[in-house]
Amino acid sequence: MKNSINFDEIIKFKQEECPCCHSKTDIAFDLPKYPITELYRPVQDSSEKVGFIDQAARFCSNCGHFFLENVLDPEVIYSEDNYITSSVGSQGALDCIDELYKFMQQTSPDFDFKNSNIVDIGGNDSTLLKYFDDSKKLVNIDPHASTDMPQIELHNIFFEDSDFEEFRYEDKSVYVSSHTFEHLEDPAVVLRNLAKIVKQDDLLFLQFPSIEKLVEHSRFDQICHQHINLFSLNSVSELLKAEGLFLEDFEYDNFHFGTIRLKFTRNQAKYIETEILPLSSIQKAYKEFQNFYANLNSTIEHHFIGGQGFGAGLMVPTLAYHLPVIDSLDYIIDENLSRIDKKFINLSPAIVDTSHYNFDKPILITSISTKAAARAIFIKLDKLGFKDICLPVIAT
Repeated sequence: MKNSINFDEIIKFKQEECPCCHSKTDIAFDLPKYPITELYRPVQDSSEKVGFIDQAARFCSNCGHFFLENVLDPEVIYSEDNYITSSVGSQGALDCIDELYKFMQQTSPDFDFKNSNIVDIGGNDSTLLKYFDDSKKLVNIDPHASTDMPQIELHNIFFEDSDFEEFRYEDKSVYVSSHTFEHLEDPAVVLRNLAKIVKQDDLLFLQFPSIEKLVEHSRFDQICHQHINLFSLNSVSELLKAEGLFLEDFEYDNFHFGTIRLKFTRNQAKYIETEILPLSSIQKAYKEFQNFYANLNSTIEHHFIGGQGFGAGLMVPTLAYHLPVIDSLDYIIDENLSRIDKKFINLSPAIVDTSHYNFDKPILITSISTKAAARAIFIKLDKLGFKDICLPVIAT
């Protein structure tokens, strides 16, 4: 997989201006030689590790938006050869979509979803749309849109290439997007185009990772090149308010990437006021996070050099950036057969199947991208009979 990528040309452009409000921004912290996630190579590949990009995290004190300075080329990262992520491939993603569906129902008890059009922007494999199988019209807009339901209408287009006008319908419509806008290099343009087609009686639902919960939970290991943007409650609210859409309801999901779920309507009377997180709070939290992992690595490395880990999830390289003992493991055990006999393009340990369990040695949980995943793995390993399990998180 790595041989199809020219890493010298992977940075598409550098941004210093806020993509939401176009204000000047500050560097919150630097991430030199930060690893790309989601890319694997054959276990036999003994060539030099690759996939490290100098990165910086920037923050806009005007609207509260957090974003990455260097934007990677999405046509490379999300090409058919390199992009392997789907909703059904992740229990965490499925749980998050299920919670989004509940949020939609709970916040709109009087809305007639059955007699409305449901349009999913970034619908991937149409998992969310399946919850609405009796609705009037189902539309999935995604470069990789797919489905096994014939009634779902697929539009395989990049969002930046659409003004969404063809998806404006005369009857009531619900527009929804799950974990999509954090990936977009110009999310404001897409959100504004989407806002233009939302009518008076329509609903807009969004969910994506939030900067507030990333800071609150000290989960800076969740930062990855693919997540260009981390919206704050204020940055997305102010952006859409300028287009006549008002934040009517929201909730945080502490278990999946600190997700924030939001409901927007044209009803200004129910508008919720928001505040901006100070830059100093982000910088303080990141420094404490660095200190925690430096101390943890020093404490546990003698247990795990040449040892075993569990979980070859997509975010392991970013955790290893802060906890380098992971790169000294002999192998990482995983239950996903598509990853077996591979390794990350930027890490050394081989990914092996569960036949490599060694119950006489401690095991390091290496896939902690979400609280839900970390808890599930710990319970699994405990039931299997491991005597010493290390779960390297500040809180879970």
